[in-house]
Amino acid sequence: MIDSAERVIEQRTNNNRAKAVTVLLGIALFLTVSFVISFALGDDTSFDMPLLIASYGISGLILGFTWPDMSWRLGLWLCLIWPPILLFMLFLSAEQPSNWRRELPDLFGYLLILTAACLGAGLGAFIRRRRS
Repeated sequence: MIDSAERVIEQRTNNNRAKAVTVLLGIALFLTVSFVISFALGDDTSFDMPLLIASYGISGLILGFTWPDMSWRLGLWLCLIWPPILLFMLFLSAEQPSNWRRELPDLFGYLLILTAACLGAGLGAFIRRRRS
């Protein structure tokens, strides 16, 4: 009985560690990848969103492979920084009129980042389970 309780506590600790590492990695990706892309390729490049999607997808794959029990949910934790940032950007531009037709492709790109992170984490967990 005690062995089962210890196993549950260890699993919860491992899941909390996975969530903390994933959120920190998501913040690090947000802070570094965008700035590196704009520094290396310039501000007016069309490669910024595909590179962001790929970096979050690859990170999700690695995290899913590392913690297969969390699977696709790691993708949600990886993108946890994006909603507060998008709300902050909306708050800063509240006084300026916005053209939603111009903004929708960017919002769709952010949705693709979330999708790539979740699919990458799920694929990484699937690969890890198949290897074991």
